[in-house]
Amino acid sequence: MRSVVFILLLATPALAVGKNAQPSDEQVLTWLKELKPLPKVHYSFPLALKNFSDELLFEYARISHAISLSGEWGTSEQVDQAVKICKQVNAGKPKIPASIAVNYSVWHRHFGKDLPPTDTGSTHRAELENLRKKMESMRDALTSANQKYETEIKLTAVLFDSEHFHTRSDNAEWNKAMTEKYNAAYDIVQRIFPKIRIEWYARGAIHPGASPTGWSTASYFALDEKGESFGCSLYQVPEIGYTREFSAGPFKMQRSMVVTKSHRGLH
Repeated sequence: MRSVVFILLLATPALAVGKNAQPSDEQVLTWLKELKPLPKVHYSFPLALKNFSDELLFEYARISHAISLSGEWGTSEQVDQAVKICKQVNAGKPKIPASIAVNYSVWHRHFGKDLPPTDTGSTHRAELENLRKKMESMRDALTSANQKYETEIKLTAVLFDSEHFHTRSDNAEWNKAMTEKYNAAYDIVQRIFPKIRIEWYARGAIHPGASPTGWSTASYFALDEKGESFGCSLYQVPEIGYTREFSAGPFKMQRSMVVTKSHRGLH
């Protein structure tokens, strides 16, 4: 998702103004105005809003349909700006309304770096408490900004990036504890934003590895945690073969689990 937008911003200037030239904000804005909105919502890595003028952020939101903020460091002022810009975009009655997403790296902020997932001590509680406070702060800031601008901009997604734990093939207790940690974070967000879309980075992703097929499933998840979808990491887009496999892996995983659930339902 992030790569799509940054290809638009960086690849075109390289052709137009030279390999090492830095385009001006005015030139970037001109290029963005020529682009049509994407056919689906594209959430991104958190945006550094201080680097965006309102005009540039407007075009970004118009094209991608979303403004992504940091859950850890996002401020009420950033939420205010995001709501204001989304309202301006939606005034044009786009097919896909612009909305807000929040990125958050759970189990990376307070939980002890050397502790196993089975630990439920003080840093475990601090991690969940921090998540709760940050999500409530985002909710309250969104409510305030919507009231200020007399609009109803929604927070439509929370994007979790959690790469702290790895499953172990010989330790069911370890894997169960991982799942419980992910579910605890999931439940906090869902209580605060009941209709939110919650995405896990690289859930069900595959990567080159030692296996009969030459590919292995990422070990971040046991895949029995709460979640409705799978995802892939597209860091090698120019390498078409790799990109096709990266994209196909999560799709096959999703289809396999749907079939398994349907089969279980017959008994």
